[in-house]
Amino acid sequence: MADIKLENRLDKNLRNLKVGEEPSPISIAKNKIKISGLVVDTTELEDIKTNSLISENNLALSTLNNGDILLHADGGLTLTATDHVEFDLSKNLTFDVGTGREIYIKENGGTYTPSADNHVATKKYVDDNAGGGTVSYYLKWGGQSGRNLVSAGYHLAIPLQYDGTLQNFGNSTDPDTSKTLSTTGDHFNNILVDFHDAITITGAYVTFGEGGSTNTTHNFHLMRYDVDADGDLSNGVVAATATNSNSDDYTHRRRATMSLSGTSSNLDVSTSQALVGFVELVDGTNTYSSYRYNIKYTLQ
Repeated sequence: MADIKLENRLDKNLRNLKVGEEPSPISIAKNKIKISGLVVDTTELEDIKTNSLISENNLALSTLNNGDILLHADGGLTLTATDHVEFDLSKNLTFDVGTGREIYIKENGGTYTPSADNHVATKKYVDDNAGGGTVSYYLKWGGQSGRNLVSAGYHLAIPLQYDGTLQNFGNSTDPDTSKTLSTTGDHFNNILVDFHDAITITGAYVTFGEGGSTNTTHNFHLMRYDVDADGDLSNGVVAATATNSNSDDYTHRRRATMSLSGTSSNLDVSTSQALVGFVELVDGTNTYSSYRYNIKYTLQ
């Protein structure tokens, strides 16, 4: 390997450097130094001082067997330019720092903020902007419901998966706001939707289909409840509602988009609360039916 060293001065009359008998990838011309594709422009070559490029000690430029150029400084290296410095490379550009060291990007000595798509992003920028948007999550539950043995007008809880016994939450305008367990703990466990972390509901819809010839209007309620250590429900509030008045039977499969509650706090679900989805069959009932809730939410 042949070495070329630039000491503490540059000879302005030096033009064609050689490594042995071969031309060197280093050339010096008026106002420009070119090192194998790396170009440093200056106002006048006479104005270049070694200490304007190197902060201390010597700079060594070496040609390697694979044709690469090795730039080595015994001490620190500072490149100062009054105009832009451009790297126009046909292959990779690698920054390899020592163990535990960092690569810094600054703007006027302070924090750099990217402003265009092809600008690099700092850790601070990524942390502050979380990838540029809020992450949404999606959850669905329900399916084939158990046999419906109650009359029209009652709010029936939609199980997370098939359950032979449907839970009845009354026939008021909205489902009951509280419920105490008696002998139905297994069925209650199959209607409550709870979460690892606190969430906020941002959207909801229901898909449904009847399994019989009875035509009926469908009302849907998404409720939020406080859940105590025994599984009892209290302080129920309406999070979202929907009505489909198509009077459907088993010849249709429908989708109903739910309207979210105008009270924003009703859309927040803590880790000690749970959601329950309901259907109310207004005009009549079929023994078999299928309902599926779909919600969209974000983490708080």
